[in-house]
Amino acid sequence: MNMISIEGVVKASFSCKTKDLRDVLKFLKAGLKKTWMEEKPYCEITIKTNAVDFAVIGARKTLYCQATGPVRITISFAHFLYLVEDRPRIQTKISVGDDFMTINETTVGVTTWFFQDDSILRSIDLPFN
Repeated sequence: MNMISIEGVVKASFSCKTKDLRDVLKFLKAGLKKTWMEEKPYCEITIKTNAVDFAVIGARKTLYCQATGPVRITISFAHFLYLVEDRPRIQTKISVGDDFMTINETTVGVTTWFFQDDSILRSIDLPFN
């Protein structure tokens, strides 16, 4: 996966139906307070193999789609929502490199963390007392 972007080398990506991504964002938006625009929450996106986790304060949702990773991205929820809903599309393609994310053909600066594999991202089952 050595696709070259305007900003640099793409290290992770995912592609999904825009309707499915908008449904996830609608779910996340419903989990936020009514004053979420004033609070300016961030969205944490974790791309794993064939799954993408989206999390905001109060809500978390997984989207199963064609994805390669692993990477964790942090972006303003309002900005991400705007970039996804800005243009009508059937398919949305997102690619990630060092400190940038390209949504379709729009590139924005983001905070990124790359991992060797997704084992660090798995949940640990702890026994109850």
